[in-house]
Amino acid sequence: MLTLSTVPPAPASAGGWRIHEFVLDAEPCMRYFVNAQFDSRLGSDWVPVIDFSERIAGCDPAPKAK
Repeated sequence: MLTLSTVPPAPASAGGWRIHEFVLDAEPCMRYFVNAQFDSRLGSDWVPVIDFSERIAGCDPAPKAK
């Protein structure tokens, strides 16, 4: 579970903080780029989305035997 929030543009901003909880089904050796999807170009409502994911080069998810 990720908790994501926006930062108000000014300390006295009327909009304040907007917080979303986001469940990420993360896999080993993957990098995720999380982005905000806004409801419109001028809107302030948004939901988090996975914009892109990629495998991390050289990463081995299997633990090494000793």
